[in-house]
Amino acid sequence: MGSAEGISLNGTGPASANTSGVATLPQQYWHYARYWEWLGYPAFVAMVAVYWLMVFKPAL
Repeated sequence: MGSAEGISLNGTGPASANTSGVATLPQQYWHYARYWEWLGYPAFVAMVAVYWLMVFKPAL
């Protein structure tokens, strides 16, 4: 299991506990949420770069 999958799975437990009547999410959930968001920025930039390469097809 990769890092992103582990973060995703670790965040689902507290989130599902919230649907069962828990008033607030634990601090660990917010820790994983911040980590997940920060991992998303480089992934987004990488996808924009791939898109740019597909559209403009520069001679490398």
